[in-house]
Amino acid sequence: TAAIDQQPFFLYFNPTTPHSSGNVYEALTAYNCTQTPEGVMPNEPIIPLMTQGLGCQAYRQTVIDRAQGSLQNKDLGSIWVDDSVGAILKALEDSGQLQNTFFLFQMDHGQEAKSTLYEPGIRLAQFIHFPAKFSSITFDGIVSTIDIAPTILHYAAINHTSNGYYPMDGQSWATAINSSTVAAYFENNR
Repeated sequence: TAAIDQQPFFLYFNPTTPHSSGNVYEALTAYNCTQTPEGVMPNEPIIPLMTQGLGCQAYRQTVIDRAQGSLQNKDLGSIWVDDSVGAILKALEDSGQLQNTFFLFQMDHGQEAKSTLYEPGIRLAQFIHFPAKFSSITFDGIVSTIDIAPTILHYAAINHTSNGYYPMDGQSWATAINSSTVAAYFENNR
């Protein structure tokens, strides 16, 4: 029902396809779309912008084709993740929830020096889409993954510092995007 569709929800989507821990080409070609870690689904999923109108295997072939001959995990996985994020955004838009959804996309580590503490190993991209609160803002402050929960709680109007909540090491950067003083702290003093 419409009332259920408008209830707040939390989705944590953690794709592992670009990682070297598995073979993305094998996942695209050796398995069908009904096979999951939890068992076999009775039907293939129909996913707008992905399998809808094509079917699973035909869609997966488009991922391989768009990699232009590369069978590297990073190439195939990046295309597959990009399509998946697009499908999630499309579902949010189609359900009328995109404009009031805090959507965060973040890499788990830097690409150029993974497994090091050099800047290219710890600097990562983070994109946030939340039109209900802000748009077209670039924030260059130093933030960490531990800052995500306090920031989301801030936008959800939940006071995580009151009694009954576990203390958090992170800090919300929500006020920093609209305050030059707070932004300067995040940029220079963290």
